[in-house]
Order: sequence, then C-alpha cells, then structure tokens
Amino acid sequence: MKFCFAALGCKVNLFETQALEQLARERGHEIVAAGADAAVLNTCAVTSVSEHKNIRAVHRLRRDNPDAVLAVCGCFAQLDPERLGAMEEADLVCGTSDRAAVIELCEKAVREGQRGGRLGLENANTFELLRAGVPAGRTRALLKIQDGCDHYCTYCIIPYVRGHVRSMPPAAALEEARRLAASGVREIVVTGIEIASYGIDLQEKIGLTDLLCRMLAENPEVRFRLGSLEPRIADESFCGRLKGFPNLAPHFHLSLQSGCDAVLKRMHRRYSTILYRENAARLREAFPGCSLTTI
Repeated sequence: MKFCFAALGCKVNLFETQALEQLARERGHEIVAAGADAAVLNTCAVTSVSEHKNIRAVHRLRRDNPDAVLAVCGCFAQLDPERLGAMEEADLVCGTSDRAAVIELCEKAVREGQRGGRLGLENANTFELLRAGVPAGRTRALLKIQDGCDHYCTYCIIPYVRGHVRSMPPAAALEEARRLAASGVREIVVTGIEIASYGIDLQEKIGLTDLLCRMLAENPEVRFRLGSLEPRIADESFCGRLKGFPNLAPHFHLSLQSGCDAVLKRMHRRYSTILYRENAARLREAFPGCSLTTI
C-alpha cells in the first residue's frame, strides 16, 4: 500500500506523524506525497483558527488522494468527531490515543472497502510507546517523553483532548535516546505536551531534570534541545544540575501568555511576572549567552 501523511500544529503532532510513517514503512508500505491508498491527517485544536486549517487540510488531502481511505486523527478529531464524521471526505475518525492502530485501521479499510470507522476517542490512561521516526537524510529527531496536561488553564482545550499527564517510563526514554544516537542522530529535541510535568504520574520518583541529566550523561556526542517549558521548571535545581552539560542546547522556550499578572491569574497560569523574570535571569546566569524565547 501507499500511505500519505500530513500534520498540523505542535512538535508532538509532528513526532506522532513521523512515528506513524516509520510504523507504516516497517509494515512494508510506501510513503508518497500524493496518489496514496491511505492518507492520514494529524489535526490540531490549540488555537481559534485551527478548525479552519484542519478542514482545509482534509479537502487538500482528498484532492491530492482522490481514491484513498482518509483517516483524520489528533486533537481536533478528539474534540469534534461528529463534525469530521459528517464530512464526505473523511472516512475514518481517530482520536489522540492508540495511534499505532491507525495504520491497521487504514489497512483494513483499504482491504475490505469499509469506511466510517472510529478509534481512540476516549482519553488514554497510559503513555503510548511510539518509536521516534527520523526523516531520510536528517540527523535531528524528536523524542516525545510526555503526554497530557493537568493544569486546566482557562483558555486551553488541551487537557480535554489529550487527557491527564502520562509519562514515558524512564528506562524506555533512555533506551530510545540511545537507539537514536546509535542510528546517527546528532540532535534530539525532547518534547511533550507539558514536559515540565514529566514524572508526576510515575511511581519512580523521577522528574524532568533527573531524566535529562541521565540522557545527557549517557549520550555526550548528541546535543539535546528542550521543547517548550513551563516557566516554573527553571529553578535553582534545574539550572544548577544542567549547567555543566555542554551537550544541552543553550536555548530555552519559556511560555508566557501575558506580561500582566492580573491576566495571568485569570488564565489560571501558575506563575507571576516576577517569577518569570527571576527564572529567566537564572537561566542567563547558568547558561551565559543562551537564547530565551517565548510567546
């Protein structure tokens, strides 16, 4: 079979899409840009314009793959499966869990000519282990170590479409980092829905800083870059323990939704502008010349 994949939104969606591409290859399928037997769209729901982008992407995939089974998965599919199910272009609607089964569902739909299937529309309770995919010719890979969020900020839909925090078991995360390093990857981007919450659901007492220290120490030839960080994570322990690793990319993205404390409070954000400034200054002191970005 020929598969076509497309992703909208964050690095987590991109990781999951690359992982599905790899899984399809391992099952003997060919990845194409158009004219596929099955097309998979990984959708986003994080912004107010996401709905329009998702719908346009469905139309575009159907135009480029007129005879394909079209599976729509991801956050928007989880949020509004009825909307997608009512579209003539969308044959299968899959949510944010059991991603690996999307490939099998597409195979079955093509083989048996069945349309209208649904999958994974209930939030998962455990972390789904997906092997990171590395695009051909690239030496940079994404590694998803965490999913879900428990913050429930007033403006954010993510906890409702991604569920509670689930963390990749540390042994599995370390093994995946080693596998990527052995395969020739020279930069690993550690990502997740809210990676600062890594480990809060695990019986083993391990947090993001603990995991990073082990990854950095075990793979000195690989540079590790961090995805978006909740500002509170950049405390004295985080900076003090990580500053000695030369293979940690000196770039930190600290999320900042507003520079006004009153607005942050109404958003139910768990930090203040004072804490943000303090932790930003702490990062600059620990990592001289580092770049700090925000939104």
